[in-house]
Amino acid sequence: MYKHTLSQVLDTLEDLRDLVADALEGDVNANLLDEAVGNATDLLNANHPEVEKIHAIADHLLTAADGTYSLAGTPMTYNSGYQVGGVVSGLVSPSRKDLILWVERVRAAFPMSRSVFWGVWVDPATGLRYIDLSDRNYKLLTARLTARRRDEIAIWDWEAGEAIEVQP
Repeated sequence: MYKHTLSQVLDTLEDLRDLVADALEGDVNANLLDEAVGNATDLLNANHPEVEKIHAIADHLLTAADGTYSLAGTPMTYNSGYQVGGVVSGLVSPSRKDLILWVERVRAAFPMSRSVFWGVWVDPATGLRYIDLSDRNYKLLTARLTARRRDEIAIWDWEAGEAIEVQP
């Protein structure tokens, strides 16, 4: 499951400990210490069990068809209610790296949430891919008010299967 062996992680941490000890004695360049800390952080982050999940979700959002998806990446459909984007600031045609960072932040802010969803929409006129976080509202009035507060231009009507423009 982990990309690096335990001995690699321990060796990196031991090197970092030695550099910190030398730095406290004044024998190490600050840039060298920053690089060692960065290497250790990268190694530990690469070993985090969530990394593979986050990468898989980001890859899915970069290729998925228009739709609404659970935070685990499962396509969602409902017979009623309204989906409103803008729970957090979304991304427009992001790089994979930017999307991975965004997915990581969203999953940290909304761990195991079943009330927020990934939203994907590709503008057919421009080809731009919009990725955001949305929530489901049961009443049209609530959905419209929420969309206006978030400066959204439309909401998704699950029953009608179409977007409803939100008037400013």
